Amino acid sequence: MIEYNLNNFAVYEIDAPSSSNKAVFFGHANGIPALTYKSLLEKMAKELNVHVITYDIRGFGKTEKQSLEKNENKGWFWDILAQDHEELFFAIQKKFPQIKEWILCGHSLGAWLSILSMRKLNVAKIILMDPPILPAKVIFPWFFLHLIKKTHLSPISKKVKKRKKLFPSFTTAAQDLKKSKLMQNWPVESVENYINGSFHVKDQDSEIHLRHDPNWEGKIFEEYPMGAWRGFIIIPKEIRDKIQPYFLIGENSDTCNLNAKYWVKLFFPKLKWIKINNGTHMFPIEQQKETLEELKKIINA
Repeated sequence: MIEYNLNNFAVYEIDAPSSSNKAVFFGHANGIPALTYKSLLEKMAKELNVHVITYDIRGFGKTEKQSLEKNENKGWFWDILAQDHEELFFAIQKKFPQIKEWILCGHSLGAWLSILSMRKLNVAKIILMDPPILPAKVIFPWFFLHLIKKTHLSPISKKVKKRKKLFPSFTTAAQDLKKSKLMQNWPVESVENYINGSFHVKDQDSEIHLRHDPNWEGKIFEEYPMGAWRGFIIIPKEIRDKIQPYFLIGENSDTCNLNAKYWVKLFFPKLKWIKINNGTHMFPIEQQKETLEELKKIINA
């Protein structure tokens, strides 16, 4: 994996093992920087023979681009993040004139940035891993919070704003985080990659400090639209009718409603909806083998 700075974003590249004219541009989830997915992305490059490029979204990981929480008048933050996504894609595309087939891929927030970027990006395929399409028991209270302009009361936002920012050592962090509800089913390697991407790490025994502000992470959760459909209709109908998005959904996801395919298809007539058996919202990290099997079918089709 090659790491460098481009337009104040930390960018990570993994080359295909042999000559290839395909590349995947990957977006990560909120609060989970790109390095967390290192194991999956390296396997993707090797097994599918594709170039893989990813980056840390502004305000996260090693990216120098500042967050937006102090700029309340700039509009919908997700839209600004999507503009970042588009601009960085174009900058990277110039570096790879030999690539003929570009594929957008993202997990959670990264999936949404991929969707929103379809307004400007012309790519061969788009793969969306468990994009937040909230189930009824969550979306109705969320809709009400939007109406009364109290999105800061979002339970998940309030939780992540209390995220632990300091650990006495890398080893302690790895042990504690592996026990957490979020990471208990993650491979140890992925937990360690998360720490390397999220914290300032000098060595295994020194204190480590979180790179991003948990308030920024919480604010991004608060920016979830009143309903997923509000995000979909931003994309012009002629584009939605043309593209064929592949939605990969965890069977046991608490974030993407497995039954949403029936109405999402109204917005994307060529929709492909793929269930990841036994998958949670974090299946790209927890079930890498199953994820790669589906990616092979899509990318090699």
